[in-house]
Amino acid sequence: MKKNLQILTTILLFTASIQAQENPFRLGVKVGIPIVYGFNVEYVSSLLDGRLAPTIDYTSIDFDFEDTESSYSYFEFGANYYLKQQGKGLYSHLSVGLIGFEATYTDLELGVGTGKLDISLINMKLGAKVGNRIYLRPEIGYAVRMVGSVIEVQYLEPTTGSLIVQEEEIPSSIMGGFVFNVGLGLAF
Repeated sequence: MKKNLQILTTILLFTASIQAQENPFRLGVKVGIPIVYGFNVEYVSSLLDGRLAPTIDYTSIDFDFEDTESSYSYFEFGANYYLKQQGKGLYSHLSVGLIGFEATYTDLELGVGTGKLDISLINMKLGAKVGNRIYLRPEIGYAVRMVGSVIEVQYLEPTTGSLIVQEEEIPSSIMGGFVFNVGLGLAF
């Protein structure tokens, strides 16, 4: 599915490149939920009178928590629709977000277990691009979880070597719901 999104992104950016506004490319960094921290790319196209801008967000983070080694990734593909001006000011946003979560758990009785979870989200946000060449971008919204909710961890029991499957809790902040982030970037 990620490959199809990358192909679609390339096609959209290529076809939308004709007669775009001045400084249509934006590269930035974002912090918030669900991206945690990562990168953002936007291109203000000439589509819909210069108000439609395809966007991509990406992050990949490794972290340890208690007896768990985890890996979190987030990829979001969507578009901003600028409400008043071409490529600046208030905008609405619609996108698909893909969360990847992998963890290695250590349990004294069960041994070492591994689990993986993929979550698909539909994101709806309202944001504003403030500034020209250097800009600030706050966003607030809601994410609806489409797929994924339980992580099954497979343990290889150390004494018998048998496979034990158990459900583990995952952070509720990656399950959908409230979305908030702030970005800072450069337009060129």
